[in-house]
Amino acid sequence: MSQLIEELKADHAEIIDMLLRVKLLNIGSEDGQQKLMSAKNKLLEHLRREDAELYPTLNRVAKDDTQLKQYLDYSAKDMEEVSRKVLQFYAKYSEETSKRVEAPKRKFAFFTKKTSNNIQEEFLRDFEKLYLILLDRLGKEEKILFAAFEKVNQ
Repeated sequence: MSQLIEELKADHAEIIDMLLRVKLLNIGSEDGQQKLMSAKNKLLEHLRREDAELYPTLNRVAKDDTQLKQYLDYSAKDMEEVSRKVLQFYAKYSEETSKRVEAPKRKFAFFTKKTSNNIQEEFLRDFEKLYLILLDRLGKEEKILFAAFEKVNQ
């Protein structure tokens, strides 16, 4: 397995682990909030690396492989949708924070005793959807895109 694919798979495992820890720590806890923001930063760093190192190779090979080209086109559209949902999630709860808390430094600080359970329940539902979307996307990348990259780099 190439070094790049090993590292990208390790990123996937780390992102999933971070998200699972958020749930175990309690999303409303300070540690949970910090871990959630760390997961976002790790995910963005991972996407930048894929864009710089993975996709250029796959796009070059796809010029002569119509099946790979079709999948890359599908994957790009899927990634746009996944990215939109991830950004909406973070924007929504950052916006909620600024509405409810005077100290804007604390992300997700709306989890206080004054907060209604409805917001926390909604956050947990949205978080679960985000987790499942990312889990699905990362699985597709490993099964199809990483395998295609490995095939090219044998």
